[in-house]
Amino acid sequence: MKFLAMTTVVLAALAVSVPPATADNQENRNKDGSFISDAALTTKVKAALAEDAGLKTVVLDVDSDEGAVRISGDVKSKREKEAISRIARNVEGVKSVNNDVKVRP
Repeated sequence: MKFLAMTTVVLAALAVSVPPATADNQENRNKDGSFISDAALTTKVKAALAEDAGLKTVVLDVDSDEGAVRISGDVKSKREKEAISRIARNVEGVKSVNNDVKVRP
């Protein structure tokens, strides 16, 4: 009986002290509340950028960390750089955009 009581106490303590696997990413969610991983967000941003006809030939590096997206690469105009920021900001799940793209005419 003591073993059962001790086991129950230990299990209850573990249940309270161990956070869910995604607790560190509670803020990394879509509007519908579903979790979005950094890899999925990066893919969504890359896809959105690839859909823009003016950016199809631009080579960009896109990374994300808990909703913060960092984009780097080279473009030929300020207009392209601004379009990259606008498109990335409009992707669901993006919290911030760090546009490190360089304009090199």
